[in-house]
Amino acid sequence: MCIIIGSYGGALVEKNYDTKRLLQAVNSSVRTSKEVKDEFRKKGISISGWAVANGYPPNLVYEVINERRNPTRGMTHQIAVRLGLKDGEIVQDLATAINA
Repeated sequence: MCIIIGSYGGALVEKNYDTKRLLQAVNSSVRTSKEVKDEFRKKGISISGWAVANGYPPNLVYEVINERRNPTRGMTHQIAVRLGLKDGEIVQDLATAINA
């Protein structure tokens, strides 16, 4: 557990944070399209090959990497998260995705 003390609107505020989640947030870095392309080149992997191996249509992966598709939901969201282009979660069961 980590306690952070600061001021907000003139009032002293004390917040308890889960240290593990805080470190994940600090260490998680979203990559740029160029960084993803460079990693494919560095590893000698084709974008098409990665797409097929992960069950995605290659043209859709190219569109996400080249920022021609907005990865808001569905397959484009999954592709962006897996490639590190977007911070997010990949949900397998829609029925339990949002817990009230």
